[in-house]
Amino acid sequence: MAAASWVAIVFCAVVAIAIAVTTFNARKYDPLATTLLENKLLALNRDPKNETLRLEARKLDLQIRQTYFQRQAFAVNGFYLILAGAAVFFLANEARKAIRRSVPLPKPSSSEFEERTSAGARRSVAVLGVLLGGGLITLAAVSRHDSAAEYAKEAIKPAKKVAASASTEGTQPDGQGGTALQPLALPGISGPIGSGLPSGGGTLNSGSTGGGTNLEPVKGGGGGATTKAAQPSAQPIEAYVQDSLKNDWPSFRGPGGIGVALNAKPMTDWSPTSNILWKAKIDLPGWNSPIVVGGKVFLAGADKSKRTVYCFNSINGDEVWRKDVPSTTKDAPQVLDDTGYAPSTMASDGQRVFAIFPNGDVYGFDLEGKQLWQKALGMPSNVYGHATSLVVYGSGLLIQFDQGTAPEDGKSKLIALECATGKVAWEVKRPVAGSWSTPLVIKVGGKEQIITTSNPLAIAYDAASGNELWRVECLSGDVAPSPAFGSGFVHVANLGSYMSALRPDLKGDIAKTGIGWQSQDDLPDITSLLCHHDLLYLLTTEGVLTCVDAKTGKKVWNHNYNERFNASPIFADGKVYLMEISGKAHILEAGRAYKEIGSPSIGEEVRATPAFVSDRVYIRGKQHLFCIGGL
Repeated sequence: MAAASWVAIVFCAVVAIAIAVTTFNARKYDPLATTLLENKLLALNRDPKNETLRLEARKLDLQIRQTYFQRQAFAVNGFYLILAGAAVFFLANEARKAIRRSVPLPKPSSSEFEERTSAGARRSVAVLGVLLGGGLITLAAVSRHDSAAEYAKEAIKPAKKVAASASTEGTQPDGQGGTALQPLALPGISGPIGSGLPSGGGTLNSGSTGGGTNLEPVKGGGGGATTKAAQPSAQPIEAYVQDSLKNDWPSFRGPGGIGVALNAKPMTDWSPTSNILWKAKIDLPGWNSPIVVGGKVFLAGADKSKRTVYCFNSINGDEVWRKDVPSTTKDAPQVLDDTGYAPSTMASDGQRVFAIFPNGDVYGFDLEGKQLWQKALGMPSNVYGHATSLVVYGSGLLIQFDQGTAPEDGKSKLIALECATGKVAWEVKRPVAGSWSTPLVIKVGGKEQIITTSNPLAIAYDAASGNELWRVECLSGDVAPSPAFGSGFVHVANLGSYMSALRPDLKGDIAKTGIGWQSQDDLPDITSLLCHHDLLYLLTTEGVLTCVDAKTGKKVWNHNYNERFNASPIFADGKVYLMEISGKAHILEAGRAYKEIGSPSIGEEVRATPAFVSDRVYIRGKQHLFCIGGL
């Protein structure tokens, strides 16, 4: 028993020393001090076209976060090991005393008794010192206040609670009441997709309150505050898809914005010299995705001085029309190459098409190219300019106009414009920082919700009125991935925070009642989430594809391509389509085992998500629009 006690003491000491050495080395020799990242970003601002600097900054950013999380986990686990070692010591010590009491021994002299008692006390004090010292070292490692720690914590911990002074009501333009919007004629469709398709279309109106209402978060709530995992939604969750557009590609990630091509049967084999039906030159850059409506392909291009909306014939690639559109601001926003001056994907209601640019200018056109209206939302306050894509709901155009660097800035809004006129139907202030994710409209129990994600909140709004339905604090950083749904949950994620499965049939702050599971492994920072048939697909910019069980969060498989991706994954005809920045595609069978069946390429840089219609794939390259398909 004495040997066990000494082994426990040595074990605790070794763990404490290991924690101390790790923490000391991290402070003294850590090459990831955020000043390095700051210097990279400063250099990138001076040379914004330097892709090498951009790649280095991204890798450094990811390395800072990952290194801190690993170091923090090591310190916490070490503390538990010290506790375990101390428990072994005290148990062994007590067992030794019990054995000595049970065995008759000569009574020691008073001096010997004092010496033994003193030695026992010294051992106890030594172990207690090791325990307390290890605890202090652990606390020091976990609660570091150097710049690297603060930077990493910002990514993993939910942001500070939004001040109670945040606006509690939506507002209408110029002090006027909201205008009731007439619903589109949207007969229902049926068929399996995600958890199902809607039984009917929705209407967008100003609502009886004249605007949305923000709910205050429950005190003590947070991303990891759940005490019991939530069960899946008790009500069915369905995609909101307009029947007239189910065979088109009317917005970012297609019908319903969920990354699922409903009736497409695209091919799996092409090259720069084969199965490219046509390609059309695009003279202005832009990373927005093509949309396809009524036999026409629409996209936008822009540079610092010019902005153009293009329309091509989807059958032969002929340019049908192009419209140069004026800017309402003198100065162009500062942008990065990853976003550019035309980052937002257009949207269509089947009768009109809509475009938005980084300075907040929105335009409506009919399908023949006539400009119907123009709306200036104002230059947004963020480092990239506006980059979120547009979404149509009923007779309204939804714009997630998030901006600012902190939730407390009070600059973000969710805006609904009338598709026909561009007038504001309703708008609601959002207590979040700037974001680049596109909202998702779903039906929960037959009623439409708008799901939005930003730092620090995922918030759901009533799609007709803008009234807030529920919220949860579970995100941080520059949120770009758009949400998905499946297996009774809405799924949201961003690199450096969490992947969270949220129950959307609840009300208010659902941090303690509505989180089914959370994960931090292999999270995307640009590409959006794809969920189909209870499987969730996550793709990182660096090329790690992970398949997760959407109901439990358990990893099913993952694969590392060691290549870079910006385009979001798309499901079509039982397959998942991925597109590298290099222009090379990866096509794999959707399912619980990784199986790639093709890797064709167009031979041109691609950052935009392709569109899938019938047997054709429309890919926006750096200089051309490609149409892939058989003759």
